[in-house]
Amino acid sequence: MATKYWYVAGNGSANWNTANWYPNSGGVGGGASTLPVTDDAVLDANSGTGTLTLTTIGASTCNSFDATTFSGSLAGD
Repeated sequence: MATKYWYVAGNGSANWNTANWYPNSGGVGGGASTLPVTDDAVLDANSGTGTLTLTTIGASTCNSFDATTFSGSLAGD
């Protein structure tokens, strides 16, 4: 079963593979980790308003992706 990880970078910007993934929304509940490819990525209102850059093909991988309430931006390189 996939585990959910929330992206949290405040109002800064970050790369997908940067350690800005947390086990709870808003970065609560422990330290950051890189997102395991078998788990779920969630970007929400607590993720910040910066830009999340998805890296080259194959490097930005996850089981599922939900950015329903994310107010930041997504970019690709």
